Amino acid sequence: MAKVLDHVHTWMRSPRDNQYYLCRDPHCSTKKHRKDLNGKASICNFCGAEFVLTWTELDYAKPKCMNCSKSKEAQHFRELTAQIANVVTPRPNPDEVMEQESTQPFLDLTSDDIELLEDASGEKSV
Repeated sequence: MAKVLDHVHTWMRSPRDNQYYLCRDPHCSTKKHRKDLNGKASICNFCGAEFVLTWTELDYAKPKCMNCSKSKEAQHFRELTAQIANVVTPRPNPDEVMEQESTQPFLDLTSDDIELLEDASGEKSV
């Protein structure tokens, strides 16, 4: 009995029939109709990221993820992802950062540490 491969496929349109897609893995002979791939997981042919196939990606001979695609839908997706990232992980307020830095103590340096730093820099502090 043949060994069954358990992996996420990397699809490529069949050169003989454009309604079928073949797995690009050299050890896999899976062939599926285009209508059966919508909503299935795949590996991007360009960056190697895993993504879910939609009808838009299935228009390509080598389907690509939203990060690699240049379609308007993909550009809109990237814009929304960036906006969500800013909401989920907001950038710190510069005023708050300055307040935190001013209240944090400086490094506790001993006189020996200061002498080592002066020797390394070649300058004497007054």
